[in-house]
Amino acid sequence: MRILNNSGSWKWPVIVLASITSLVWVFAQSVPQPGITIQSLSTNRMQITITNSVSWANYELYKRTALAPPYPWLLHQIGTQGQPGFIATNGIETLSFFQVAVGLDWDGDGTPNSQDAQPSSTNAGLLSITIDFPLNNGKVP
Repeated sequence: MRILNNSGSWKWPVIVLASITSLVWVFAQSVPQPGITIQSLSTNRMQITITNSVSWANYELYKRTALAPPYPWLLHQIGTQGQPGFIATNGIETLSFFQVAVGLDWDGDGTPNSQDAQPSSTNAGLLSITIDFPLNNGKVP
């Protein structure tokens, strides 16, 4: 019983899929955990700088008014790709706490990184994989 032909052409879709998966995994792992420094600019404005930012990621700034559990971290600003910091205000609060996290949409195209064909490029859309060969479920005519 012969299941596959000798040309080995069934391997190409598997190799391409494995390569894409590996590349996405390595790329996703290459964004370091962000750190921040804060510098006061005026009474209620501050410069928040990401100490180890990378140019292909975007970051999100979260704010909270107290460290107690009833006060959740709220999304304050979404940065653009490669943005190394934020200008933030306290608003009416006299005290604010900030944290920065790696954004879920690095290029800001509305597609989450997990579904984006190229997370750092606005020119690519949703990730899709089409296997053109083998046809007829791999049956040899």
